[in-house]
Amino acid sequence: MLDSFAGGRSFCADDPKETIAALGLRKEDFTVHDDWDQYPVVRYLLIIWDAVERYVGTVVDACYLSDDAVRRDAELQTWIKASADPAGGNVAGLPPMDDRNALKSVLTSLIFRVTAHGSARLNQTANPVLSFVANFPPCLQDASIPQPQPAIGPARLLALLPNTGTIGSMITFLFTFTYSPPYESFIPLAGIDTDLSFKGDQAEACNTALKQFRRDVRAFMALWAGDAHVEPPPAQEHQWPLNIET
Repeated sequence: MLDSFAGGRSFCADDPKETIAALGLRKEDFTVHDDWDQYPVVRYLLIIWDAVERYVGTVVDACYLSDDAVRRDAELQTWIKASADPAGGNVAGLPPMDDRNALKSVLTSLIFRVTAHGSARLNQTANPVLSFVANFPPCLQDASIPQPQPAIGPARLLALLPNTGTIGSMITFLFTFTYSPPYESFIPLAGIDTDLSFKGDQAEACNTALKQFRRDVRAFMALWAGDAHVEPPPAQEHQWPLNIET
């Protein structure tokens, strides 16, 4: 199924801006005060996307002074080739690493997916919206969905709705993540200015970009907490994982 879905699609086909364009969504149709404020999911994903894009752009420009530097990076070319190889990474639709823009597009897409997934550990992800598991298809007890017109009796209705054990299992699954700390926090416990990744000649520019990236994600957490009427950072600041743990 995954191979069929990926057929003919670029690696970046499901990035937020690509998806918005493909669906024909217009910002002006979903904006009253702030951009996309009437379509919160789009708003949130674009905020994270823009933060990743700024971070990646700064790092790539610092580390690769020209397009030719990208083409001459043997380790980078080996990584992309192995990632695309059906016998290796089997990742479809990766572009050739011909210039800095190609590298930025792949890294932005990849880091965005990992970063945005971190929101799964925040309290407002599960509570209250996902706690209403009667809406969850995996919780339904019958594969058939009744048509809305015919009346159905209590016995038939109860046969369709989740069992209490199923509800309990889903709630346990959700809150296992929202109430357990990640192995490693996106924002280091010792602070934004610690555990910096980059070394060498470009370290200052890249680590400055990394610190700003962390500030951007922390600002997003505060924005989302306000919209969801839950405790803002620092209450959940270290719940956002560095990697995909959920």
